[in-house]
Amino acid sequence: REHSEEIAFYNGGGVELAICSKSFRNVMEIASQQINVGFMLQLFQYTVEYVTVIMPYVIVAERYFKGEMEFGVLSQTAMAFRVIQGGLNVLVKVIARMAALAAETERIHELLTTLGAEADKETVATVQAPYGADIQAEVAERSNIGLIS
Repeated sequence: REHSEEIAFYNGGGVELAICSKSFRNVMEIASQQINVGFMLQLFQYTVEYVTVIMPYVIVAERYFKGEMEFGVLSQTAMAFRVIQGGLNVLVKVIARMAALAAETERIHELLTTLGAEADKETVATVQAPYGADIQAEVAERSNIGLIS
């Protein structure tokens, strides 16, 4: 809105549309990836949860019905599988957090890249130093500033 007259005067609408469309496609791609990863993680988590509930009984049932082991051993086997399930759930939760962090990092990187491309040639950067002292550094060109990727 701020530069709409200049954009219209120089017939820059097409360029602006292309930039906005590219940014929107990137956002949609990242959101789609995050949804897919989240779905796969939930699917894995539910599968592990239900398999660990049923699996000990399936594995040990034959020996129990043959009379080779007591009911207490069957219960201990089920409890051991639940402990393993708890450990795997912690792992899955950490992976889910890491996936969310990766998606957010990608969005921040895209934002910084877009802002870096639109920045003026001369920029004044303010850095918060320890103990509240502000340090100002003049940067001659934006290309000299390295973005974290």
